Amino acid sequence: MRKIALGVGVFGLLAGAAVFVACGANSNEGGYGTAGAGNSAQGGQAGNGGEGGSGAGTTGGSGGTIPYDAPIMEIGPADGTGMDEACAAQSASGEVWPLDMYIMMDQSGSMTSTIDLAGKITKWKAVTDGLTAFFTQQPATSDLGIGIQFFPLPIKPWDTVTKCTSSDPTCPTNTLCIQNDIGFYCLDTCTDSAQCGGGECFSPSSDGFCNNDYCDAAKYAIPEVAIGLISTTKAGVIAAMAAHGPLTMTPTVPALKGAVDYAAAYAPLHADRKTIVVFATDGMPTECPYDGQPTTGLNMSKQIATNAAKGNPSIKTFVIGVVDPGDFVSTGNLNQLAAAGGTNKALIVKANQDMATQFATALEAIKGTAVGCEFKVPSNDAGKIDKDKVNVTYIVNGGAEQTVYAVASAADCDATLGGWYYDNPADPASIILCAATCAEVQKPGQKVDVSIQMGCKTQFMPPK
Repeated sequence: MRKIALGVGVFGLLAGAAVFVACGANSNEGGYGTAGAGNSAQGGQAGNGGEGGSGAGTTGGSGGTIPYDAPIMEIGPADGTGMDEACAAQSASGEVWPLDMYIMMDQSGSMTSTIDLAGKITKWKAVTDGLTAFFTQQPATSDLGIGIQFFPLPIKPWDTVTKCTSSDPTCPTNTLCIQNDIGFYCLDTCTDSAQCGGGECFSPSSDGFCNNDYCDAAKYAIPEVAIGLISTTKAGVIAAMAAHGPLTMTPTVPALKGAVDYAAAYAPLHADRKTIVVFATDGMPTECPYDGQPTTGLNMSKQIATNAAKGNPSIKTFVIGVVDPGDFVSTGNLNQLAAAGGTNKALIVKANQDMATQFATALEAIKGTAVGCEFKVPSNDAGKIDKDKVNVTYIVNGGAEQTVYAVASAADCDATLGGWYYDNPADPASIILCAATCAEVQKPGQKVDVSIQMGCKTQFMPPK
């Protein structure tokens, strides 16, 4: 009998991931306001756009856990399970999927708010420092792939837009002096969003104006740095972060749609890898759509994440939350978004602590769990196994071997007993552990041997 053990550790588990870093709607993000006229001492008023993320949601939520000893997968014949010699005739090695991440980095205005007790470290600095730290932790031989884009993306570069002031709101014809998170600007007037070149018309009327942020998902589906092995993209991603900084509002809906669309187009071209989206945010949508209803953008984002997770290829959305202390509404909303994206709950980075380290740790947690419960279907000496003669067992800390029963699909997983299923029953490429089984084998502080055994009829979940 031959067993081939493959270490499945915290490092090197994920393949093909999209990371979506979103930081937006909270009390620090101002939205838009119209500048006052003449010598008005009152000046501009911020709009309601900066109050997003107050929709209904579950309370609180903790960050994810990192498996201290991730499972060891063994591919081989049965041993002590009562299977006959025919079952133990062949064995083959198996592999976890390498990972690619597409990072969608939130650069909304609220990222300028400070997060430490001393009031010196902004959320933007904490997130960018954390991402840089994560990069430097990866070995030179890492097979992790990384790509990045930012949001919001301005339609016109802000340094080309005419500025104005609250005391002198004079602007060229067909523009209005509008205050946003980064100052007073002369923005184009509009009566309909079709006039805004891919943006949104705020308060459509004779006093409407174009927001200058793209609401077009296709723009966010074009990476600033395309996914590639971290050894080749790290410098480009770090340089891109240095060239960006917090801007205006939070178009979560088109940014998330663009991220999952890019990942879904990328994944089939890299079928030997696993692709995910990671969304890190300090708030929720404030524009695209801008309708004064914070739950509208949240619900649209959840539907996008759900569709991506259930699609073919399946693209999961991992959420990293960078929220203010006591902001249970945003935390609950982000947990809802993560659950919709097939990843249970958000990883919450706690304020007033070392946020850069926490952010890097959160990325390691994602890296160590995204494919830690998903294995490539092994092949035998003839090139391919009989998919109806595969069984999965595991041993915790050298104890008794436990059988993981097969189920037809993810929808058939048992909430307590778990199970396993194929990604595609007709032509499987992956063996996926159900949530309950995955949680069991990834409990911290334990050594788990997961064994995929070939040659005996698959044991399905017994009826209750």
